[in-house]
Amino acid sequence: MKNLALILAALVILLVTGCSSGKYLRGNEFLYMEEVYAHAKNNFGAGNWDEALRWYDRLNEDFPDNPYMAEALFIKGYIFKAYIKNIPIAEYHFRELIEKYPESEFKNSAEFELLHINEPDFMPNFEK
Repeated sequence: MKNLALILAALVILLVTGCSSGKYLRGNEFLYMEEVYAHAKNNFGAGNWDEALRWYDRLNEDFPDNPYMAEALFIKGYIFKAYIKNIPIAEYHFRELIEKYPESEFKNSAEFELLHINEPDFMPNFEK
């Protein structure tokens, strides 16, 4: 009976730790990768540039192998180019995306942004 209790306790521990593998704890806050990603996208959509950058940074720091890495680099580069007007940092993010994720769907957009990196107010015809 004692062995059965130990086995059950071990199974419970495995279940609990296995179920929480998609979460990350910072302070007292548990967030899934998709929650962090949603915060980043929502802040970008709302025009909260600093908050969007903070959430994209958190996404990449807390989940270093996340599937949104290339997108995060592109959005960060775009924010720095179009809204914060820090061209060197924008260029850094676009180049990092191209170098690290050459097969990404965001690669061509990053190359396009680099072509117009010194035209921060440039807007293609399809965006006007």
